[in-house]
Amino acid sequence: MGEPNEKKPAPTAGFATLMKWAGYLTALLTLIFGLQQLSKQISDRASARKQMATLLNTAHVQANAHDYAAAWATIEKALQADQNSAPAHAAQEEVGMQWIENARTHGNERFTDLTEKLEPVLARGVTMARSPQHEADLLAHLGWVDFLRGREGRSELDPAAWFAKSTAKDSSNPYGHAMWGFWILWKGGSLDQAGPHFESALSSGRARPYVRDLQLAALLNRGPDADPADVIRVLNAMRRGQEPLSDEMRPRILRIYDQRMVPYRPETAAFVAAVPPSDHLALFHWLFDPLPADESALVHRSYYLALIEEASGDKSAALADLRGVRAKISRYPGSLLEAVDSGIKRLSGGR
Repeated sequence: MGEPNEKKPAPTAGFATLMKWAGYLTALLTLIFGLQQLSKQISDRASARKQMATLLNTAHVQANAHDYAAAWATIEKALQADQNSAPAHAAQEEVGMQWIENARTHGNERFTDLTEKLEPVLARGVTMARSPQHEADLLAHLGWVDFLRGREGRSELDPAAWFAKSTAKDSSNPYGHAMWGFWILWKGGSLDQAGPHFESALSSGRARPYVRDLQLAALLNRGPDADPADVIRVLNAMRRGQEPLSDEMRPRILRIYDQRMVPYRPETAAFVAAVPPSDHLALFHWLFDPLPADESALVHRSYYLALIEEASGDKSAALADLRGVRAKISRYPGSLLEAVDSGIKRLSGGR
């Protein structure tokens, strides 16, 4: 007979306890590792969010400085980190709209080069717009894209169709209406047609400086159809409402005075009377006191001011200004001297 099977000794209590603690330790290490990984993920996400915020803040500063190309490049860098970032998409759309509004070309540059870059972003924004107002803003700027393309020969495009879509989404959208009003005057339409669009744009309370700039540009671009009195009335409304006027616009306005005040003629009096004389006097100072001027420019401005003072009833001030101008230009015959002499004669009763 064989030897009976030997029984293996049962695990001791100490060994069982050791195995139990080994299990606890493994679980603890697993937990610690998991927490470390979670902590790293949270830290990485926080770092990514911080980097995204920094890039978008930088782009905002660059756009405010009108360096739209740099702002665009900064946002593209942010999108490389997260191509689905909603804040980055919103920032890109905002910079795209600002860039379109202020589009300029230099040398061999074309508007088309810019519009090809920006149109896909604006179109994407329309499909993902966060509100009807935002969608309307984007639609209006797509219309401006077509306007810029039209300036380079794309006559089949219809910007007004985009402006109509914009104002259908947001009835007083400032961009849709202001751009539509500008487009009407650009195409030779009447103020009766364009005026209500500018009024609607202003009634929105948004983007008012942009609306005013576009309104003034539209009036100044009318060529032979332009009535300078229309420009003066808009400017006076801006002054009374304490609205800003861009420094770039002031020299363009001054040219209106150069054209209407010398030589003195019936149109001159009508131009001065475009707004009440006291308003025109305040408007003249509001427009041109901030504008630097050399001696020649100051002489001309003194003459213009004298005519407005005359219209306001302050004939003594007007006569004094005219005599002061004459003393400076008496050796320079020409249309200004003739106009000054005519004014002195008129104000001094023919003496």
